[in-house]
Amino acid sequence: MHRRKAWNIAGYVAIAAACLLLWPQRWGGTMTYDITHGTSMQPTFHTGDLAVLRKSTSYDVGDVAAYTSPSLHTTVMHRIKTKTAAGYTFQGDNNSFVDPDTVTDKQLLGTLLFRVPRVGRFLTWFVDPLHLVIAIGAIFLLFSDRRERKAAEPAGSAAKPLVVRIKALRLPQELPTADLEDGADLERLAVLHGIAILRDERADYLLQGGLLYRYVRVAAVRTPRRRRASEHGRDWDYDRGEVVRLADLRAVS
Repeated sequence: MHRRKAWNIAGYVAIAAACLLLWPQRWGGTMTYDITHGTSMQPTFHTGDLAVLRKSTSYDVGDVAAYTSPSLHTTVMHRIKTKTAAGYTFQGDNNSFVDPDTVTDKQLLGTLLFRVPRVGRFLTWFVDPLHLVIAIGAIFLLFSDRRERKAAEPAGSAAKPLVVRIKALRLPQELPTADLEDGADLERLAVLHGIAILRDERADYLLQGGLLYRYVRVAAVRTPRRRRASEHGRDWDYDRGEVVRLADLRAVS
């Protein structure tokens, strides 16, 4: 158990460190991720490759770097051709011309760390910050110790379904219905499928997969209230409006 906890803590630390090191520059980090397109950097880069770049304190001629182009209004990743007091000029490896911009230090996004071929099309999903948060949360769940949480539950404890009380349930007449004999079966189905049980004054309902499961708790029956004399001797007098629980009828029988 202690060893498992140690592995979990180490996993959390590793994920936190990776987030700090790989956090995008647009959200306060030092990294830039550029999904390449076009032919300007062939044969090194092709459309759909992922370029991973990091912010640097110095840039030299020959470095592959990315910058924000004021004339093209997009991110450009080319090779530095010249370095002057006015700034940097860039040119694509497969281009015969120099980029039109003179790039300043503030416009530079980072130098190339490494390239991952053909994965850019799959990583566009992570561009959305919400998607990135979902992915990080999923990674944390991989390190969660479900067995340990299950062992911590009291012995004999069982999950209970959510029960929603309603006044009445109106369903289409053609909906198929399965009547259950035991209410515990309905509870087990609710826990299995993660669905709430609907409960009115008469029955419990569970709607799953186009089928309505129903467990009737009470039924309208004629119940004896007093004996009366008849030509055949003592007999029962019934009140047809009274409602009796099925569980009570089973106990009497």
